[in-house]
Amino acid sequence: YRTAEQSAAYREHDPLTWFATQAVERGLLTREDIDAADHRAVSTMDAAVAYGEASPHPRPEDALTDVYVSYA
Repeated sequence: YRTAEQSAAYREHDPLTWFATQAVERGLLTREDIDAADHRAVSTMDAAVAYGEASPHPRPEDALTDVYVSYA
C-alpha cells in the first residue's frame, strides 16, 4: 500500500497528466479536447467491461487454447 504522500508524488509525474498540461500550455489542444478524450476512454472501458460481464464464461478446455507452450 502507498501513503497519501506517495500517491500524490506519483500523480505529479503521471505521463498522461503531463502530456495534457503541455499540450494545453503549447496551444496544441484545448482543455475541452482533453476532457473529450478522457470521456471517450472511460466510455470505451465501460463498454468493454459490460461486454465482458455479459459474455459467457469460457469452457475449461479452452484454457490451453492459443498458449505458446507445448503440453505434449
